[in-house]
Amino acid sequence: MASFISKETIEAVQNATDIVSLIGEYTKLEPRGKDYWGCCPFHNEKTPSFHIEPDKRFYYCFSCHAGGDVIKFIMEQEKLSYADTILFLAKRSGVEVKYESGYSQPAPDPKLKLSEEYIDLYERTASMFHYLLTETEQGKPALEYITKRGLSEKTIQKFKLGFAPADRHWLKKFLLGKNFSPEFLGGSGLFSKKYQDTAFFSNRLMFPIFNRRGQVVAFGGRQLDNDPNSPKYLNSGDLIQYKKGETLYAFNFAKKAIKENKKVIFCEGYMDCIAYHQCGIEYAVAPLGTALTDEQVRLVRPF
Repeated sequence: MASFISKETIEAVQNATDIVSLIGEYTKLEPRGKDYWGCCPFHNEKTPSFHIEPDKRFYYCFSCHAGGDVIKFIMEQEKLSYADTILFLAKRSGVEVKYESGYSQPAPDPKLKLSEEYIDLYERTASMFHYLLTETEQGKPALEYITKRGLSEKTIQKFKLGFAPADRHWLKKFLLGKNFSPEFLGGSGLFSKKYQDTAFFSNRLMFPIFNRRGQVVAFGGRQLDNDPNSPKYLNSGDLIQYKKGETLYAFNFAKKAIKENKKVIFCEGYMDCIAYHQCGIEYAVAPLGTALTDEQVRLVRPF
């Protein structure tokens, strides 16, 4: 039987979501009378043509003609289905999701479900790497390295820096012990495609890569043993929950400062970016070891 979210829930989500606050997470907005204006988050522009009418809970761009309510905005920005958008906004605003009488809760979109499951895996793995760095003997050399580089304990905590052990087989055994299936782990990007039991990252200082909402979606790893046969930095490839060319390192921390200062610093690497943040210059980001892409510029341009 088809499944339907109740009209009551949809109305509650729309009423509970402040359209200015929501869209303000994607572009810088300035009040003009009762309304708000900013650069359109759907296309690149220098002169603001994006307009929000809070009373009507409606947005419209006079340049590209994008328009709608909070539901339409999230569907377009996050590339979600209608039902998944309601769930996204309900979670954000604390609204209980109810379904029409006689209908059951729908099965989530398989791709979205798998993406969320891998985000959960990466969050857990990042926490484990962080523990190994800050609380164990084997993580001490990596901790001493970044301490000598001037990083404070607060910065290490903020960026959730970690350490991947030299033992390439330890991670697979550890995660299997946490009831993750071999098939699931095989598609995670955490292991070699050719040697499925071998960790992709080993004996490296680990930099969790966050999405704009602050969730860990990928990793970067810095070499610690100066092996000439191994790259200094190793980065996650594209994954279901992560697209390298559409993500900026530290953007989740920087977007507020970018909006307030109307400027952004693009850094070459993770450590440079972190150093700026530690010095209080929080509008710094890094393009994850790739050439700067149009999509990455599009992330910061509206701010």
